[in-house]
Amino acid sequence: MVVYEDLLKEVALEKKHTFISTGMTSLKQIDRAVEIFRERNCPFELMHCVSIYPMEDEEANLNCIRTLRDRYKCNVVTADMRSVWLCHMLQQLLR
Repeated sequence: MVVYEDLLKEVALEKKHTFISTGMTSLKQIDRAVEIFRERNCPFELMHCVSIYPMEDEEANLNCIRTLRDRYKCNVVTADMRSVWLCHMLQQLLR
């Protein structure tokens, strides 16, 4: 979704809370997606995704959650169910 700007613009015009997947994207692509949603005043959260299945715990790259949160000043959640408990613990520590 992040690479299709026309789709992002249409979704953002709906002004409904949206989860933006960051899987297989660059920071430049995420920058543009966040810019589109903010320009249209559309609430969003970023979803940290790892494009490995099955994934080992050490491949979760949970530091990316902090990086995304700090860079974009927004909520960041994980889309990988194996690391949900790790992310929950990490998010509690980061509050």
